[in-house]
Amino acid sequence: MWYLIILGRIGASIAFLIGLILLIFSPSYAIVFIICGIVAWNILGKLLNKVKEPNFNTPSVNDSTATKTEKNVIQLDQQVQEAVQKYYKGSENIEAAWSVLYNLKITSGPKADIFESQCKENIADLFKMIKLLEKNGDDDSFPLEVPAYKRLSMLYEKQHRYEDAINICAAAIRNGAVEDGSKGKMYGRLARLIRKSGIQLDSSITELINK
Repeated sequence: MWYLIILGRIGASIAFLIGLILLIFSPSYAIVFIICGIVAWNILGKLLNKVKEPNFNTPSVNDSTATKTEKNVIQLDQQVQEAVQKYYKGSENIEAAWSVLYNLKITSGPKADIFESQCKENIADLFKMIKLLEKNGDDDSFPLEVPAYKRLSMLYEKQHRYEDAINICAAAIRNGAVEDGSKGKMYGRLARLIRKSGIQLDSSITELINK
């Protein structure tokens, strides 16, 4: 069985390299390939560590326990892969949906409400993914750019829901998702929203601008 795992790890390495190459052409797909490659590499590494030499003796209680542990590891790793794929696929859908709303100049109504729900669900999926990555011993770093944070703050701004937009920006900065594709990053977006709203805010929010 060990040689199958080795072949699998080679495939994971290839997926990772493909992801690096795709960074030039399609960052969204590149991230999926890179994450899947890393996760698959870790899964197969754990399985490789558990592979033993063939034992022709009568199975003992310890053998049954090891089998159960291996199944638990595989189940957790599958949950991680599903969570990663769900989050990044959701992020791609959010960017596509925002493009439609923006071009049709839709800022309110049923479609805007659905988009708002999609963003909130994607943020929840992000936290679930990070929790599972941490539990699995993988890299659980918060992404520097989270489309759901950026697009939701933009939607709220267009709806003149400035306080909601400010809170979303503040949450993004606190979690480390400071990139938004602009030079000022989320800090500049937050500062502009504060100035535009004229709302008196708690110092815990205004201090985020100076970080």
